[in-house]
Amino acid sequence: MAIALLIPIFFMILILISYYKIPKYLIRFFGYINVIFLFEFIILLADHKIHHLTHGAPLAIISIKIVLIGVLLPIHHGFEH
Repeated sequence: MAIALLIPIFFMILILISYYKIPKYLIRFFGYINVIFLFEFIILLADHKIHHLTHGAPLAIISIKIVLIGVLLPIHHGFEH
């Protein structure tokens, strides 16, 4: 539940701080944190289905999660630029 509350809060902070003249690294930091929260939230939602699909095989579960982050990372870079 905390992740679901923190994601919108951090996105709002990111939007609000982008209006002010602040260092670029701070905006990138908040963007990075947002992606981690969003990825964890998606994994949290999909974990039961992934576990059921792979029948609990650890290598398959990790592989699916790596593919998910591989899909989310270019999307993140697109939003960042």
